[in-house]
Amino acid sequence: MRLVAVLTLFVSAAVAYSAFAQTSPDPARVEPAQGTYKLLLDSSAYRGPSVDSGELRPVHAGRNVVVTGATRDFAQVSLKDGAVGYVPLDAIALLKPADASLMLSSDTPVYVRPHLANATVATLRRGTYVHVVGVALYYLEIRFDNGVVGFIPVSAVRERQAAQAQ
Repeated sequence: MRLVAVLTLFVSAAVAYSAFAQTSPDPARVEPAQGTYKLLLDSSAYRGPSVDSGELRPVHAGRNVVVTGATRDFAQVSLKDGAVGYVPLDAIALLKPADASLMLSSDTPVYVRPHLANATVATLRRGTYVHVVGVALYYLEIRFDNGVVGFIPVSAVRERQAAQAQ
């Protein structure tokens, strides 16, 4: 059942992500994301994806935020009053546990964090099986046999997921 939920997330995310991935990575560019996540830490919601952009209001640990996008370091959130703010990624519990073995449908870089503008730790080839240990935004957290973890876009397994869903 958990695998079905993970695969459903992949299919819904892949279309939005694949359109975004066609452009060049920019650390401040907002990648599409969608979901409700719990705040781990008290923090601030800022006017832009920088602490220098000015604080909108404080946000508090234990509360949920609706994430609508992400930059390399910030989550774009929709606040209760309709305002859009940016909360540091480290303040949000983005990672949802998973346990699946999936085959890549395309070559893909492996990023150190879930955003195209992050450094890459490896490149994996189509047909490679990966051990998925979590889902964060539109990325899969994978673990290599040596214990190293990284993130790949959900679009790297899109064709495989679509075949499994039918």
